Order: sequence, then structure tokens, then C-alpha cells
Amino acid sequence: MKISKPTMVSRRHVFILCLCSFFLSAAAPALSSKEIIFIANSSVSIETISKNEIQQIFIGEKITWSSTQQIELCILTKSDPLNQFLKTYTEMNSIKFKRHWKRILFTGRGTFPKFFKNESEIINYVSKTEGAIGFISALPEKVDVQVITPR
Repeated sequence: MKISKPTMVSRRHVFILCLCSFFLSAAAPALSSKEIIFIANSSVSIETISKNEIQQIFIGEKITWSSTQQIELCILTKSDPLNQFLKTYTEMNSIKFKRHWKRILFTGRGTFPKFFKNESEIINYVSKTEGAIGFISALPEKVDVQVITPR
């Protein structure tokens, strides 16, 4: 049985497409994902935090660090770090996240997070506000905040 030329070309194309998709999928996470760095005011006495705790904090289920210290949420409005954070830690997109917080606000169960345009504003606010926590994509060398490591 002789294989016709169109079949050989089709198999070759399929092989090349598979090879290209393999290399692109392997490179995609490195190209698209930046690290999310959690920062907190020095008054916050934790060094590590679980993914579940991060989710509870940022969706308003956990509102205090201890029995007396209120959590102050700081959210970056830049789309890339915000979308990556939401996807990784809350399983929401930005529209669902804002809708969720509006519901909490209007039912009287919490206060809306503080939103900031850039990372330096978040760092400045977190460094001056007891109980504050936020996330950024890059940490400058000299800052007066503590880094909380997700576990």
C-alpha cells in the first residue's frame, strides 16, 4: 500500500504543529506570569500565609489579624498584577471581585478595599497603616514593609 503525498504532508504538518505548541506552552508561563509579592505593615505579626488565608482576607471573610487589629486591604488597579492575583488567589475576575465587594459594602458586612494606581502608592500606604496588606509585582530595595510569603 502506497501512502499518497497529501497524507505525508498532513502528517508532517501535524507533527510540526504539535512540536510548536509544545514549545509555546512551555514558554508561556515564564512569559506571562510575574510573581505576586504580598506586603504588610510591620505591625502585622505573620511571616507566612496560606492560599486559603489570602483568599479569606481578600474576599472579606477574615477581617482582623488578631482579636483587635483590623485588616486594611490594598488593591492594585493595574490590570496585569490584579488579574493574576484574582485568578490565582480568589478564582474571580475583576468584575466579579468588585461586584462581590459592593455586595459586602451595601449589606454592611465590611468596608471597601483601598484601590491604588501604582505600586509605590501601595507601598507608601502599607508602610504607614497598621494592619495593612497588599500585593505588588516587584519589591524596591529599600522599603519599610514586611514581605509575607505564601505557603
